[in-house]
Amino acid sequence: MIDSIDKSSNANSRSKRIIKNTVMLFIRMFVLMVINLLAVRYVLSGLGELDYGIFNTVAGVVTMTSFISSVLALSTQRFFSIAIGEGDKVKMNDVFSASINIMLVITLILLVIFETLGVWFIETQLTIPEHRLNTAMWIYQFALFSFIFSLIQIPYMAAIFAHEDIGIYTIISTLECLGKFIIALLIGSFFADNLLFYGLGLLIIAIVVFSLYAFTGHFRYRECRYHK
Repeated sequence: MIDSIDKSSNANSRSKRIIKNTVMLFIRMFVLMVINLLAVRYVLSGLGELDYGIFNTVAGVVTMTSFISSVLALSTQRFFSIAIGEGDKVKMNDVFSASINIMLVITLILLVIFETLGVWFIETQLTIPEHRLNTAMWIYQFALFSFIFSLIQIPYMAAIFAHEDIGIYTIISTLECLGKFIIALLIGSFFADNLLFYGLGLLIIAIVVFSLYAFTGHFRYRECRYHK
């Protein structure tokens, strides 16, 4: 009788948590959609048509591989969830450490590819005004390392999702979106070159977001401790 009551209580708690997480994700989606719509207007106004086109074209060379992030995040989260279900703390730590190793290897491979073939593609295959080519290369580097930081943060994000701490993910992702919106608002306020300012600003946001995920994972979940 007591067991059935406990199971019923756990089921109710589980249902409430699912509903809560679903509501938070819907709110996040709506807020981010509104902010992104407003941000595009300020970015286009601040950069102008030429620089806006250069940014999207050059950054697109990097972001075309962004599908890797979602695939790796889902895969890592799956193994985290299995280890959590088994209650195996050692296995959870092994999953985290192995995923860090995998991300580092993939990062090195992508760096070699993007710093060779990617640079060649931009310099020879894209139609960029000659006086903006040097700036475009800087934007390419900013976009590349922003993407690298988004890859390295995947193990920490996977741990958050596996523990169903959607509130943490919602807060960090909303802060990221707000940060990008603030950068869009500040275009033209500091650097003479608005395109460089925007690219550097997005890189700083990526570093801050990675730090938030890493800090949260390291101090909230014991399994998020790297070992060889």
